[in-house]
Amino acid sequence: MVKKQKDEVTFVAAGDVFLAGKIVRQDGTCKEMITQGPESVFDEVAPIFQNKDVAFCNLESGLSEQGKPQKGRASAFISRPENIDVLKKAGISIVSFANNHSMDFGPEAMLDTLKRLDQHGIGHAGAGANIVEARQPSVIKKNGIALAFLAYTTNNNVPKQTAAGPQTPGLAMLRLSAFFPPPHVNREDFKAMEEDVRKAKKNADFVIVSCHWGISDGGNHTVAVHQQGIGHAAIDAGADIVMGHHQHAYQGVELYKGKIICHGLGNFIFDTITAPFSPGTILFHCTFQKNLITEAWVQPVIQGNHAHPRPLLPEEETSRKMLSHLQELSQELGARLTIKAGKAIIPLNKAKK
Repeated sequence: MVKKQKDEVTFVAAGDVFLAGKIVRQDGTCKEMITQGPESVFDEVAPIFQNKDVAFCNLESGLSEQGKPQKGRASAFISRPENIDVLKKAGISIVSFANNHSMDFGPEAMLDTLKRLDQHGIGHAGAGANIVEARQPSVIKKNGIALAFLAYTTNNNVPKQTAAGPQTPGLAMLRLSAFFPPPHVNREDFKAMEEDVRKAKKNADFVIVSCHWGISDGGNHTVAVHQQGIGHAAIDAGADIVMGHHQHAYQGVELYKGKIICHGLGNFIFDTITAPFSPGTILFHCTFQKNLITEAWVQPVIQGNHAHPRPLLPEEETSRKMLSHLQELSQELGARLTIKAGKAIIPLNKAKK
């Protein structure tokens, strides 16, 4: 186990997590997901999460027996409520719940899931009983350092009724349209996110913004125009790290004004046996001190049978290929990652903030 300093916080982030449950199709047919070893799906990666002060993932479905599939959803996702114990045992401390499947079974399942997360001491951001709650940061304090998490989803494959309102439950939304000028984001939503970041920065040492964005068609390594627009705006407003997911594939790392944008974390636990998605995924690691991020790197992981992720060893050919590909994708975004000992190291300006 790595010895930790008293004045630092170690952090790890994973992408989309859809635990054991079911997908209900529009025609009423139902498919069970992760039918083998659902309670042990985190086992090979749990030590990584448990050895960190803070561990994040995007929770891609509700954990509830309430609600029913919403109209207009071609595929409605829901996971079993007992999976809250799986998250807790794995060491997950904070989740984003702003994504295109968190409202698949309506507000009842969404609110029930938030209640369960609260009861088990797992933080959440991006959803709530109204727009104020959905835009509220989740703050975690460790070792004298405060991390504020904000989460948003774009409206790609998201029904309009999932956006939170003044008195209605839902998600923190960033609406996209090709008819908006680049970066194609609704101006009012943009400004609301920027204001959220500025407010969060007043009460935290670091602000981490999570966004369910990009194009998910079959798994996509290509960064969309709106991703860079949102990421840059969040950092301009005061965010220190921006993390993306939804594309069913890892994407490159960008450095903007010395701050990290991890565009795509990929599918971390997502039953891909019959889907056209790559089993390769990544974990983002970093270490916070009071005034700076001292180190940051990316670790390659592979999903095995039935969506159980496994860390790749440095000597494995799949690891070398993934890291080389990530290095290439990041260089296209202007970031020069260094490959060393089975991980991609992100260059940092370690000057104090």
